[in-house]
Amino acid sequence: MESIIYGIEFQARSLVSQQDAEEIRFFIGTQMINGKNQIHLLEVDDDNNKLKTKTFSHEQGEIWKLTSCPTDKLLASVYSSNLVMKSAVLKIPENIFLDPSVETLDFEDVEVLETEPHGTDIKTTEFHPTNTNVLATVIDSKVLIFNRAESKSQVVAEMTSKNSAKFAGGKWNNSNQFVVMHENGVKSYDTRESNHVAWEIPNAHIQPVRDLDVNPNKAFTIATVGDDCTLKIWDIRNNKTPVFSRRDHQHWIFSVSFNKFHDQLILTSGSDGKVLLTCAASCSSETNVSTMSRDINDKDDDDNDDIEEEFQLKTRKSQLKDGVLEKFEQHEDSVYCAEWCSADPWIFCSCSWDGRVVVSRIPKKYKYQILL
Repeated sequence: MESIIYGIEFQARSLVSQQDAEEIRFFIGTQMINGKNQIHLLEVDDDNNKLKTKTFSHEQGEIWKLTSCPTDKLLASVYSSNLVMKSAVLKIPENIFLDPSVETLDFEDVEVLETEPHGTDIKTTEFHPTNTNVLATVIDSKVLIFNRAESKSQVVAEMTSKNSAKFAGGKWNNSNQFVVMHENGVKSYDTRESNHVAWEIPNAHIQPVRDLDVNPNKAFTIATVGDDCTLKIWDIRNNKTPVFSRRDHQHWIFSVSFNKFHDQLILTSGSDGKVLLTCAASCSSETNVSTMSRDINDKDDDDNDDIEEEFQLKTRKSQLKDGVLEKFEQHEDSVYCAEWCSADPWIFCSCSWDGRVVVSRIPKKYKYQILL
């Protein structure tokens, strides 16, 4: 598949892949101060290298952030309405492409979360990885845990940092921990106990942290990026120094994303207008050559030793090496988001401030090196 470019007539900075879908779907939110904002849906026809598109109305306000629920057809938007930041949960309707003549749709249901009593500056609303009814909203220097089990979402827990600056965002680390960014560092709260910090990296970067991601396949592993143009990967059990660090962007890095299927592949995007595909095989869940072993029943058998040596040599030659694999430079403005597809491990989407959306595929040579 060649790259597919889709143009939005308005500025945009939010992008997310629909996590619960079998189709290749991405949602992009517009950011207009004056006017009716929209959420564009792109569905990729991989066989024919084409897009099917729909537009959803988002009259609530200009969209700063979109997230997707991994267990249901739900989105969460963070938006500005009359200079007030709010967050809403949006229900994606069924049979979106049933009537080709209808270009603009409405969400099946919209619930605006009640956040005003708790603060003003909302950064993100994140769905729990396994429980559809649990949400976490980052607001000011707080994390609010919402329960959607009732007819109206209610705050059931709150984590507050009284002595730090406002949080810049956050993500679930596992079912019980939520990681937040604050100034140059990151820290994780145990949501089962009020204000209990499970771990912290106070100076993860020398400048503010812009984004983080949690490795879905390897426990205790997170990635951070920031204004210092650096990608870092951390083992939170021993977080004095990163286990992986690269400075390949030329300006601020806005987003980082682990590939959910092959976590040695990492996407980053930034204000230099580039999307970088980086390999971090040395600290991924994929089997490392240096620690690889085979089950050989008879260790004294010379034939088996020869087979093992040949196997190690072939694997070492084919294994991807750490570093930048590919630079994607189809954008002409700051790239605020680059997201892997949830349904296909080799496809990703990127969105720049000027409204250009690019759907790309990982070059086959890397795919074959991983699979063969």
